[in-house]
Amino acid sequence: MDGYEHTDIHDAAFAIYTSGTTGNPKGVLHEYGSIKMVKAASCDGRTGNPRLLESDRLALISPLNFNASIRRFIVSIYEGCHLFVVSYSVIKNPVTLKQYLQNNRITVLLASPSLLRLIGEPCESIRQIQISSEPCNGYYIDGPELVNAYAMSETSFPVAEFIIDKKYDECPVGKPNIDESNIMIVDENGNEVKDTEEGEIVIEDPFFRGYIN
Repeated sequence: MDGYEHTDIHDAAFAIYTSGTTGNPKGVLHEYGSIKMVKAASCDGRTGNPRLLESDRLALISPLNFNASIRRFIVSIYEGCHLFVVSYSVIKNPVTLKQYLQNNRITVLLASPSLLRLIGEPCESIRQIQISSEPCNGYYIDGPELVNAYAMSETSFPVAEFIIDKKYDECPVGKPNIDESNIMIVDENGNEVKDTEEGEIVIEDPFFRGYIN
């Protein structure tokens, strides 16, 4: 088709930065297949929780260089949702942010547990809260569906999801959300450990090209 570049799923697509919580922030290069993975995890996932609806109104409160923002843009295009890009001046004030969510009848919110605790009880229009960026230990509220979305800059998509049904001292992250991804816990020799044993988390992602520089 004229006006469009023909790309392969392993061509470079976009770069984002890690948060720096485990070291210096690093650039991460993703291939076009990552867009496919975002759609599969967010629109066609198998966890059983409701997918987004065309009538949903999403609030984007993540920095634009953060992987959650990339997911929001891609998902809203695929699903035809309304996407509200919230300014930093609103985000940094929990009272103002809560009023914004109410005034714009937001139905789906992605936020960290820290921010959710500052906001308090969400507005009645919110039907689903996707929680990410940090452990969701000890957090639960009645009303909206709570989805613990385990993701990172290196994957660009939620590699696992868990429906939170109560407060957990250590909230589970769930299981892989799509067939194209796999999670294993391995020992120092790379062998998969037995149930209940500790090890290092290893995630399969065929479209993570690597770190930049």
